[in-house]
Formats: sequence, structure tokens, C-alpha cells
Amino acid sequence: MLANGGAAPELVECVYQAVTCDEAWREVLSRLGEGLGAEAAILAHHDADAGGGALLHSVGVDTALAARYASEFAPKNPWMVDAQRYRPGQVFIGEDVILNADLVRTGFYVDYLRPLNLLHRLCGVADRIGNELLFFAVLRRPEQSPFQEHDRRAITPLLAHARRALELGAELRVERSRRQTLLDVMDQLPTAVLVVDAEMRPIFVNSAAEEILGVNDGLVMRDRRLRALWHGETERLQRIVASACQPQGPAVDFGGHMTITRPSGFRPFLLIVNPLPRPLAGDAWQMRPVATIVIKDPESEPAQSARNLRELAELYGLTPAETRLAGLILNGLALFEAAERLGITRNTARTHMKRIYGKTGTRRQAELIRRLAHLATNSN
Repeated sequence: MLANGGAAPELVECVYQAVTCDEAWREVLSRLGEGLGAEAAILAHHDADAGGGALLHSVGVDTALAARYASEFAPKNPWMVDAQRYRPGQVFIGEDVILNADLVRTGFYVDYLRPLNLLHRLCGVADRIGNELLFFAVLRRPEQSPFQEHDRRAITPLLAHARRALELGAELRVERSRRQTLLDVMDQLPTAVLVVDAEMRPIFVNSAAEEILGVNDGLVMRDRRLRALWHGETERLQRIVASACQPQGPAVDFGGHMTITRPSGFRPFLLIVNPLPRPLAGDAWQMRPVATIVIKDPESEPAQSARNLRELAELYGLTPAETRLAGLILNGLALFEAAERLGITRNTARTHMKRIYGKTGTRRQAELIRRLAHLATNSN
């Protein structure tokens, strides 16, 4: 039932349940119809410009006729002819708009209302965006008494709650759609990407990362946490991830990079860990700092890796020698290991690195790795 002077608490609760569960509107309509002694109740959309509309949810309305409302009957609805006057929070008794004596002579009544055995109407406008309306309507049979002023007063308090719930529901649908679009984009990336918290619990794992984890070649998911097969590498990765999930300051490096040994004998994975600027909302209003982990597989698409290096060299004006050194650093080698691989002295390697730092605007190897890895990933 509807409360005197306000919407019943259980009905308001149903309204806000509909924010996350669209089907809860049917329960709202059932309770609303019961509280007002109505045979049917609807939540509907109407476009005042186009003259069309649709029943979004309904109870007490034949399913076939409900489906035909949008295509056949919405443009003929005499209650909505003057829809420009409808404003959020307003409640109209049917005869405020058209007298029943005139209504029963319309095609809308003959073809739609009479087969449903409905006549009397009470309409409350929940929301209006431009000339598009969202409204509730409850309807009674011809032999029932018409709606009165006390019915109008009874439904009015519900409308503010319904308007807020509809707004929140619309915002939630938009955010869910945007989130899913971003997830779809991440899944299409050829580069493996994870988002983890400080305990290395995965928040998001894209398809490329799932493929790597699925073969248990150096990296695994164990006890719902990211792990390396070798304990020492797991501990090091944990330290890097924990540093990326700490409050940031201008004088401290956060995150980092490391290689992960692969029992298969393939070249090690390179992991680049970066902090994310905003924490993630969790349960009980807690906020969790999170970090991204990019997994680069040197065995995968070597031609692509070479193309990435050429693009980086062109972007920063690196010489061929500097490009070769940057490529080895990007694949996880320490500076002197890279020098040995290239057959150059340590002093020459240091000189190349200073020039690379100057050209890329970086100061440390970890910062250089993050910048070059980010650009190489984006160029895939």
C-alpha cells in the first residue's frame, strides 16, 4: 500500500533496487497498482516531438498488446497529445487531459483500452529530458471508480525517488557500457596486460595475458595471485609491485622491470610494472592501490619488435648503436650485460646510455624502460 503523505518504505526500496536490476521495476509496478487499486500499471517512454513511445515495463497488460503499443498505439494515445505540458513530478488524472466521454470514441480506446478492459488513468511524470518523457501510469476498469485527488497525492512522493533511480540506472548503464568497451579494446591488444593490487591479486587480465598464464611457462596464477615459477623471482616481482602501489613522491622511482625465467628454454619474459594514478574501489568502501604489469615476450613477433625499435629510433633520433643498446635494455638486460652482448666496452655503453637519457628525457634506466615499453606497446 502507499503511505499517507509519502511513499511506503518498501516501495521506495523496490525503486532503488531497480537501479541495478531493471526487472525490479515490475515489482514496483505491482506494488503501485495494488496500492492504488488498479488493474494495470506501466512504466513508459514517450517522445513528445515524434509522438511515439514504448512500454518499458508493465503488469496487467496483455503481452501481445504491450508489444504492439510502440508500433501501433503510442502515436494515437490521446492522453499524450499535449505531452509538452508534462513536467517531472506532475500527476495527471485521465480526465485532466481528455474526458472519458470523448476518450471512448477514440480508436485508441476501441482498439487498445477496451480489449484490455481499462478506462480510468492516473499518470505521474518521473523524468523528462528534452521532449522525451518517462512516466508511470496506473489504470482501472470501467466499472471501478475514477481516480481522485487522494490518489494523485498518494503517487506524488514516489516520483522524486523514481526520477533519481532512473537517472542512476542510466548513468550505471553508460558506465558499464564504457567499461565493457575498454575491456574489449584491451582484449584485442596483442600485448599481455594485467592490473593487480599490492598482493598481486589480478583485477584485470586481458586475453594475451591469459594465454601466457595458461601455458605455465614461467608465470602462473596460484591461490588467485600472480606468481613466477621460481620463488626468488616471485619475491622480486612482489617487491616491484608493492613499490608501484605505494603513495608516490617526486624523488622516488615506483614500479620497475624484471625478467622471468621460462622452463621451456625460451628467452625470458620481460615484465614492466607501473603504478596507476587512482586507487580501485573495493568492498566496504575500501580503496586499493593498483598497478599495471605489461608482459613482453621476446619470442613473439620478432619482426614487430624490430619495427618498434625503428619507430623509437626515429622518434628520439637515436643512432643505430644507441638503438641496439636501447633494444637490449628494453628486453631486460642490464647495461653491462648489453655491453658484453654488443661487444663494446662498459665506458662506451655508459656514453651511449647518457645520450639515450638525454634524447628521451629520462634520468634512470627504470624510467627509460617504462617510457620505451609504453611507446612500443602503443605502436602494436
